[in-house]
Amino acid sequence: MISKKIVKYISIFILLSSFCLFQCSRSGGTATVTINLGFPGHESAQQQSFIDRLLGLFLVKAYAQPPTDIESFLVRVTGPDMGTIEYGFSADTTTITVVVPAGEARTISVIAAVSPLSESAALAFTGKETLDLNPGEEKSISVTMIVSETKLVLPDYSFVRVVQFDDISGANSRTRNGGDISFLGTFRPYDIDFDAQGRILVAVNTVGSGSSAVIRLNDMTTTSYDLIADDTGFVGIVALAVDRENSMIYYATNSELYRWDLINSIRTQLTITGIGTIRGMDIDENGILYIAGRDGAGNDRIFKYDTDLEIQSVIAVYDNTSVLADPWDTLVRPPYVYVANVNEGALSNSILQLNTDLQHVQGYGDDIDGTDTNKGKFYGPHRFAAILNEKITIIDDDSFTSNNDKLVSMDDINGTGWATLPTSGDGQSLFYFFNWC
Repeated sequence: MISKKIVKYISIFILLSSFCLFQCSRSGGTATVTINLGFPGHESAQQQSFIDRLLGLFLVKAYAQPPTDIESFLVRVTGPDMGTIEYGFSADTTTITVVVPAGEARTISVIAAVSPLSESAALAFTGKETLDLNPGEEKSISVTMIVSETKLVLPDYSFVRVVQFDDISGANSRTRNGGDISFLGTFRPYDIDFDAQGRILVAVNTVGSGSSAVIRLNDMTTTSYDLIADDTGFVGIVALAVDRENSMIYYATNSELYRWDLINSIRTQLTITGIGTIRGMDIDENGILYIAGRDGAGNDRIFKYDTDLEIQSVIAVYDNTSVLADPWDTLVRPPYVYVANVNEGALSNSILQLNTDLQHVQGYGDDIDGTDTNKGKFYGPHRFAAILNEKITIIDDDSFTSNNDKLVSMDDINGTGWATLPTSGDGQSLFYFFNWC
């Protein structure tokens, strides 16, 4: 008779052998992947079939045509045990077939570059899919690309307009004010973000019916706007964050937080127990908001907030008031969260770098008096500009009475690649951001 211990060892050996064979079967050789390309499109719940609504099958629909002029496609394949492979394709491509090294966790990214002649604020759209591939396998996938990089689009609150530049050089300046877009109220843009198609969303911070709203501009040549969210009870919308993956917009007054479902046109007010004041916010791919503001007692705080309707709560807080000094905005670049610190804290941190658990990593920059565009010198960082590439771009705005204004762009928290707009002077010929004389 075979003992139970021997049976156990035999079973473990068979299990490990099977696992090894399964793993080894994916190494070596190639697989063929066909990629069906799509861009995000929205349709209302009323446009769905009755059966789709009944079964709750409504998702973000995709349409084959891009929302703006595409110049080319790039397919990038990466994996934990392989180098990066890239393929280029022409702008009229709708289906792509590539040969990929077989193996686990192959990430296929498709990047659509926008023509520089396009009127759109978008510079690129990206979609990705991660899958396991066996040698000789043929697989078809669908990739929906959402905006991943944009031009610089800025809320010029005190000049009551939106400003757009191609990049930090200030090339191809465009502006839209209230009259340009047929906005009947007082047009005071306070924050800007983008939807999945690269259209411009503007938080208007003006008291009064018809003026306090989230609006959408197709581009910077438009003569009209789309009203996304409005409420006569608003006292001004101060912060905006868009979940492009799930077609959700989060926006806030100083003391209230709302979610707007773009697909079903449903507004939900979220519970913000523990948060007294909201100044700025950004959202990660998991629906976690990082909010800059104050608690109910007026203490500077950064809040990590779970937007899940069954949770709706603050799940972490950064409360080091020796570092925080009027934090105004956040920027999520996993694995980090950056904070715009208007008045540098005791550790001379004008820009803070936290991890996503809100633990301090490091700070950068010094506040200065007078005009200074040298590396690491800030007037008072207020807002991260809504450009969606790897750079950190900051609206830097002095308070009364100097009122110096500039944009700062840098590659990382160490100030690598530091550039400013303007490169000298007080910047007021270009914009009056949040403070003015």
